[in-house]
Amino acid sequence: MFMNITYPRRSLPRKISRKIFWYTLDVVTHTLAHYWRNAEQYVPVVEHVRVPIANLPVPLHGLTIAHLSDFHSGPHVHAESLRHAAQMTMALRPDLIALTGDFVHRSVDYAMSCADALSMLRAPLGVHVVLGNHDYWKNPKVVAAQLQRVGLAPMRNEARRLERDGAAFYLLGVDDVRHRHADLDKALRAVPNDALKILLVHEPDFADYTQHANIALQLSGHSHGGQIRLPRIGAPLLPSWGRKYSIGLKRTANGTWVYTTRGVGVAMPPVRINCPAEITLLTLGRLETGD
Repeated sequence: MFMNITYPRRSLPRKISRKIFWYTLDVVTHTLAHYWRNAEQYVPVVEHVRVPIANLPVPLHGLTIAHLSDFHSGPHVHAESLRHAAQMTMALRPDLIALTGDFVHRSVDYAMSCADALSMLRAPLGVHVVLGNHDYWKNPKVVAAQLQRVGLAPMRNEARRLERDGAAFYLLGVDDVRHRHADLDKALRAVPNDALKILLVHEPDFADYTQHANIALQLSGHSHGGQIRLPRIGAPLLPSWGRKYSIGLKRTANGTWVYTTRGVGVAMPPVRINCPAEITLLTLGRLETGD
């Protein structure tokens, strides 16, 4: 277990108050979603993002990574929407595909249809998966089994050595942070210190606990970008572990790039305002002066 993580503690009255707040918000927003159906909120926007990496080996210049997260297969996000997102991803012809968790919402009964919808995903350097907190809230064994059935076995604190035109790099997959299963040190055990490392982890704010690992790029989801973003205010609601690096490309104090996608699906509230669903195509490039 990665032992140096500080998890927030809440008193019992505060927990009860939070449950009442979220239950009330759930009822209100589900009612809103019932009467305000906007099909466009479920159609992902493709975001093209360049990531400048210091000392990037020449064969890795131009490497493309398609990043999808937060599918939330359930009553509001149907398999048809996920199949469309998968088709859009395949049309991008990425070198590598990363899926960073939250495959189901409310019930593991949706795990099979979610896995089937994503089963078409293929890439020359593979499709790599980690689970999210919603997967753990329901049943991670069931979710993982369904993903594995279609060739998308989740990474559980492990590393995979990948190679392109003779240049090697390591993809790290860390298990869910909020359920205290994250163990980055375990994933790093067989990875050379000076290797180029890309980390997949559901919760973006985990980036502040990776300073010792020299991670070049972290890919995360979890926050959905807030789902609702107001002018001048931004996102009024963000989850724990998704507040500091809540959206887009940011850089930590030690130089790690963190990309947080807005996600494919919706959770609670089941609406998007000024925050469309997203498929990200990241391209690695040479670090230029001023980057």
